[in-house]
Amino acid sequence: MVGRERELEELGAALSGAAEGRGGLLLLSGEAGVGKTSLAESAVETAPLGCLRAAARADGSAPYAPVAEVLRAFVRRHPDGLPRTEPLVAHLAAVVPEVGPAPTEDVDRETLVAALRYAFGALAEREPSVVFLDDLQWADAATLELLPVLAEASEEWPLLVLGAYRSDEIPRGHPLRRLRIDLRRAARLSELAVEPLDPEATARVAARALGAEPGPTLSAALYDRTLGVPFLVEELAVAFQATGRLRPGPQGLELEDGSIVPLPETLRDALRLRADALSEAGRATLELAAVAGTRIELDLVAELGHDEGLGELIERGLLEETEPGVAAFRHDLVREAAYKDVHWPRRRALHRELGRLLEERGADPNLTAQHWLAAGERERARPLLVAAARSSCEIHAYRDAATAARAALEIWPEGEDEAGRTTVLQELGRCAQLCGEVAEARRVWEELVAALDGNAAPERLAGVKQGLGAVYALEGAWAYAAAARREAAEAFEAAGRDAEASGEWLLAAEALWDDEDPAACEGAYERAVEAARRAGRTDLESRALGILGFVTARAGRRDEGLALMRLALSLALDGNHVEEAVEAYWTLGASANDWGDFGAAESVFDEALAFCRVNEREAEEEFCLGCLGVVLGNAGEWDRAEQLGRDLLERPGLEPLSRAHVFLTQGTIATARGATKRGRRLLGRAHALAGEFGLAHSEQDAEFALALADELEGTASSRWHGLVTMPIESIGAGRPRGLRLAATFAAHRGDEKLLNACAEATADYTARFGSADALAALAHVLGEVALLNGKRAAAAEQFGQALERLEQLDSPFERALTQARTGVALIAAGERELGIERLVGAYHTFRKLGARPFANRTAAELEAAGERVDRRLGRRAARDLEQHGLTRRELEVLRLVAVGRTNREIAQQLFLSPRTVDMHVRNMLGKLGCRSRTEATARAHELGLLGPVAARSPELEPSR
Repeated sequence: MVGRERELEELGAALSGAAEGRGGLLLLSGEAGVGKTSLAESAVETAPLGCLRAAARADGSAPYAPVAEVLRAFVRRHPDGLPRTEPLVAHLAAVVPEVGPAPTEDVDRETLVAALRYAFGALAEREPSVVFLDDLQWADAATLELLPVLAEASEEWPLLVLGAYRSDEIPRGHPLRRLRIDLRRAARLSELAVEPLDPEATARVAARALGAEPGPTLSAALYDRTLGVPFLVEELAVAFQATGRLRPGPQGLELEDGSIVPLPETLRDALRLRADALSEAGRATLELAAVAGTRIELDLVAELGHDEGLGELIERGLLEETEPGVAAFRHDLVREAAYKDVHWPRRRALHRELGRLLEERGADPNLTAQHWLAAGERERARPLLVAAARSSCEIHAYRDAATAARAALEIWPEGEDEAGRTTVLQELGRCAQLCGEVAEARRVWEELVAALDGNAAPERLAGVKQGLGAVYALEGAWAYAAAARREAAEAFEAAGRDAEASGEWLLAAEALWDDEDPAACEGAYERAVEAARRAGRTDLESRALGILGFVTARAGRRDEGLALMRLALSLALDGNHVEEAVEAYWTLGASANDWGDFGAAESVFDEALAFCRVNEREAEEEFCLGCLGVVLGNAGEWDRAEQLGRDLLERPGLEPLSRAHVFLTQGTIATARGATKRGRRLLGRAHALAGEFGLAHSEQDAEFALALADELEGTASSRWHGLVTMPIESIGAGRPRGLRLAATFAAHRGDEKLLNACAEATADYTARFGSADALAALAHVLGEVALLNGKRAAAAEQFGQALERLEQLDSPFERALTQARTGVALIAAGERELGIERLVGAYHTFRKLGARPFANRTAAELEAAGERVDRRLGRRAARDLEQHGLTRRELEVLRLVAVGRTNREIAQQLFLSPRTVDMHVRNMLGKLGCRSRTEATARAHELGLLGPVAARSPELEPSR
């Protein structure tokens, strides 16, 4: 290991960690011949670990081949290592038949991966181990897709998975690049790059190979031709020595006069120098071995009559027997060089012989196909590639299956067996879709639709349209997805397969969800109901009725929608369809929330939670809890909503949809309470998750709350206009709060354009919905318009109507907001006492909710009306107005923080304990919505809290 001290140290540390139970995945990268394999073998040899190794093959192999090779070696070493009594072991038979008979039922991918994970866990449990997977640049996609799973699992095992690959052989699009990206995203990419040697180390390697020191000229020539790649240095040096081209010089061995270093393919030239000394039989065996590939079965060589030269090749170090009956080249670079030296007619003939013999033996179809392709026998290769694609698909190695199917189609003769070609094309589309190659899948499905040209049987056409609709949906092309799904549903109906037709109508309706033609969406759900009834599938009928009812209610026909949703729930409960029942509960609860009937929504979600617990549906229970949190937030039960959210986030493995609901609720509440920095963080996460999962209405709600954060921080938000002017078809039913807030802030700033847009949007919304909440929002917005235009009496009347509507809702924040604006309008209209009464009531509601910015704003409105805040609202309100909610002690602490005092110094100066000071600092940061002392100091300067008299903040300014 010349010049490899650093690499050995790093690799040794990883091996020691695995021996102590801290395993993982480590990748060794470097160009061919740089010494990755030698480095790994040297480090493993001295480690207190068992070792199992395998190598991928350049000539093609079955999916999971290196993994299967490792597990076979483990079973040979420990026959009881994978006990047959373990249920998962039987599923390994799909990959490692030696473990016993396979289960009769099909094995899904998740179960197969779980079985492989269990097998490696059993391997690690037997003894601390290292699994060395070499030449991963040739590994099948299924093996590479398994490695992130093993990387995560082995972190808790005494197991190091060590993978080596040639960094100069992973072009763009190579699966290894995808593997490295996945590992990096999971913060699990651990990689050791093995670099070429410097000139000094190159000379030392040459000295060891030659048994004598090379002179400066020879050293320079070797480094110039090999660039420090150790294997090339050794081969070239030995070739010089074997042919007598070296002579002693004054400073070491040198090339004899007149010798020329072989150019340009140094290893190939070096191999020729060594092959010149081989017998005719030895050269013939060398050629066959090079054509046979990275793994040479000796009985195969014997059967082809080329075993005579085997002993000579092993004796000269060109081949080595790696296990009984199997040989390999000392390095695959030697095989590649030898292969290039085989004349192409001879090469084709040998591939033909190997293809014939492997096919007779029933060898892996992909391996056999590669030999037929190299022999130019495309017709012999094509059915084998199709067979390889199907066998790969059976064990869910979809990327490998797609590669084989693609190769078969590329050599398919034009116009021949079109039925067979379209069948393989359909299989390629399915596999490409399942392995995430969406663009490829779309091209294949579109080609298949054109090839079928409407002449296919309805059932087959339905399957093709189904696949095309799925990839369009994955690409977000919803209009195309809806059209394809409709055509698939109609084709399934024509084939008499109504259950499948109902499923496709449901998916077509989902694709039309945000379309500008709600009637088409409803029509698709109605067709889904009809098909489900014909099929006698009450589960599908329940699902379709539930969503149809929800869509109908969103369209403004609440009673009709409620009847459909209740029927859906009844069907699901009667049929014991658990998932459909949970979905029906959700539609009822979400619809009640949209219409502002928060009490009914809470009751429905409570019932849904009890149902989930009885049926042990934890994920659905968490989803319902997240929805309940949204309802509680809307109903003004902010403390309950926040506590519920905290409890949910403590649950391990909480689903992203549930997290989105929690973040949205907590972010909105934090913002309304003045903690805008925390609110922004939570709302940003909610917005990202909502976008990822297509929750358009949650995205809108997060945007409205972020606009509120802008305003409370003193910035006129640029978000309002885009939110307010969205098309009516794409808006959520829970929109009134956002429109009220947008209108109120627009009126405060005198932004007549935004206020008029709010009025138009609220009118359109109310015409569609007609709920009490919508009518209240319209009256509130019209009140803001009238107040801005100086029509004070009309404004007071509109706000009064809004308050009457809000009495029907249990929504204290909205009621307090409108109550405060009513007070302002009444005072402006001359009804002073009634107006002050409204402002005082709004203030107390805001205080109870903890909505500090709105409470302070309301207090400021009273002060602007000439009232003494301390008399009307109490000393605390007056202090909050002056000191931004900070207590006298918190203000003292803030002023000392601002001049750089530590908590201990503050404690000494104020005669407090450090723990008490820490509490005051945390309270002060929370009230100011800051995360750090520096941020709090800057905010205090902005608000004028550090001088003798506190100045007003933008959020305290009364309306004009």
